[in-house]
Amino acid sequence: MVKEVTKSPFQEFISADALVQPERTVVIDALVSGKVVKRLVENGAILKKDEPILILENIDLQLDILNKETAVLDLINNIRQTRINLELNSANRQKELTDVQYQLTEAQRLHLINKRLYDDEVISQSEFETTRNQYHFQKEKQGLLKSIKLQDSISSEEQLRQMKGSLTQASKNLELMKSKLKDLTVKAPIDGQLGNFDLEEGQLINVGENIGQLDAQTGFKIRAQVDQYYLNRIIRGQKASINVNGQEYELEISRIYPSVSNNFFAIDLQFSDTPPSSLTRGQNVIVKIELGKTRESLVIPKGSFYQSTGGQWVFLLDKNGNRAYRHDVKLGKQNPEYFEVLEGLEPGDRVITSSYSGFEEYSELNF
Repeated sequence: MVKEVTKSPFQEFISADALVQPERTVVIDALVSGKVVKRLVENGAILKKDEPILILENIDLQLDILNKETAVLDLINNIRQTRINLELNSANRQKELTDVQYQLTEAQRLHLINKRLYDDEVISQSEFETTRNQYHFQKEKQGLLKSIKLQDSISSEEQLRQMKGSLTQASKNLELMKSKLKDLTVKAPIDGQLGNFDLEEGQLINVGENIGQLDAQTGFKIRAQVDQYYLNRIIRGQKASINVNGQEYELEISRIYPSVSNNFFAIDLQFSDTPPSSLTRGQNVIVKIELGKTRESLVIPKGSFYQSTGGQWVFLLDKNGNRAYRHDVKLGKQNPEYFEVLEGLEPGDRVITSSYSGFEEYSELNF
C-alpha cells in the first residue's frame, strides 16, 4: 500500500474503549441485619427519594430494644426510690440536729447558771465541771452532725448525678436502637432507577451487605479504559470527544483512577454540553482523547511498516513509481491515523506503508 506525505493539521490523540454510565450511582447497603420479609419493588423500578424498597425483620433487635426499655424503666424507678431514701435520710439528720440543738441549748443554760453559782461558791467545783463538760459535749456533737449532714448531702447529689448520667446514656442507647428499627425498612436514598436488586423473601442479610444500587436519572458519564502508557499524560479537565450517529460531542476528563489493572487505568468523562439523547446505560463507545493542540505538520498515514522499522526508515518511491529505496526518516508523535514526520520526507513524497515483513534486509525494491 502506497500513501502520500502531506502537510495538514495534526493533533496527537488516542482512542479508548468506553462505557456509558449514569452520572451518579448510589450503592445501597444494609444498615442492620435481618431477614427479608417483603420486596416492595422490582429490579429496574424508577423510584423517588425515601420510597420504601424492602422490609427486613430482626427479632434479636426487637428483643434488645425491649430489654433496654426495661433497663431504662428500672433506672427511673431506682432514681425515684433513691431520691425518696435520700430525702428520708436528710429528714432524719435534720431531726437529729434539732434534738442536739435543743440539748445544746439546755446544756448551755445549765452551764451558765452553774457558773454563777460556782462563782458565788454555792455549788462545788465538781458540779460546775459536770455541766460545763456536758455543754462542750453537746456543742461538739452538734458540729459533728452538721458535718455528717453536709457530707451526706454531697454524697447524695453525686449519687443522683451518676444515676441520672446512667439514665441519660441508657436513654440515648435506646433511641439509637429504636432508630435501627426504622432501618429495617430500606428506602431509596435518591431519585433514580433501581439496579442489582435480586434479593428473595426469607433471605438473610448481614450489616453492610449490598442490597442494590440507584442510578440517578440526571444524565450520563463516560468511563474509559486507557493504556497505562498514557497515565502521566492524562489530567483532569483534558478535552475528549465521542462520535454518535455521525456527530461529535465534546467531553472533559472529570476523574482519574490511577490504579492499573491488566495494563489499563480508568477515567471518567463528563459532557461539556447536552449529551446525545440516544445514549443508553451500558452502551459501548469509542472516546477520542486529545493529548495536544492541533498544529500544521507534515504527516504520513499509519501502516504496518512501523512494526518492521520502528519509524527509523521507509521505502520511498521514486518519481516514476517504478522503484522504491530505503530512506532514513525521523517520525514524531502519532495518533490513530497519522505519524508526524520530523525529518527525511517532503510533501508529495510517496511511501510504502504496508508491512515490510521479509523485505527488511533489502535496500531497494523494483516493480
